[in-house]
Amino acid sequence: MWLSSLFTAFAGSVYINEVRVEPSDLAGLELRSVNVRADSAGNLFIDAPGYTVSPVDPGAPAVPAPGPVGSGPHATTAPVPGVVPPPVATVPAGTWWLYVDDEKSSGHSIDVRINGTLVTTVRSGLAEPIILDVGKWLRPGSNQVECRAISQAPTGGPLYVYLGRGSDSNGTVDMGTPEVQFGVGRSRNGETSRSFTLEVR
Repeated sequence: MWLSSLFTAFAGSVYINEVRVEPSDLAGLELRSVNVRADSAGNLFIDAPGYTVSPVDPGAPAVPAPGPVGSGPHATTAPVPGVVPPPVATVPAGTWWLYVDDEKSSGHSIDVRINGTLVTTVRSGLAEPIILDVGKWLRPGSNQVECRAISQAPTGGPLYVYLGRGSDSNGTVDMGTPEVQFGVGRSRNGETSRSFTLEVR
């Protein structure tokens, strides 16, 4: 929900987690999984569990927000003064890796996305395999990995993308059996894509 458009419908004050805030200071803010209510005086109440809110006017009185408080995951699309999003759990570095192996292929390009974010684009003609720590793109729990290839008049051997848990030992990554395995060869032409669900513990 984009709050800036919602504020215009109310004549009273706006409260987030019982703290009065100025709508002009929250332009562009997106709060997810929140409860929104209005009272008979036109005041707007937003319950946003997990967020920390600092009042714009420290002397402004807090008004109890009516009704139940919601729960669930929360995120904000941009940092906003006065509103602090909850911490995001991270995956330790050096535990999940992307490995790309090119068997003298030509004509292939592969986009790799994790949770909707483009992590890398690899193309045929690699002189050396690519090894990339992908921990910063992952989160504990379920993650979505998408591999999308475009192949144009391919020749040579296949181009492979692997993603899985591993450990780095003096610059050599031991991955075991990768959870994600995606490859394209000379028989592929046009677009090929595949999605994976990666469980990170």
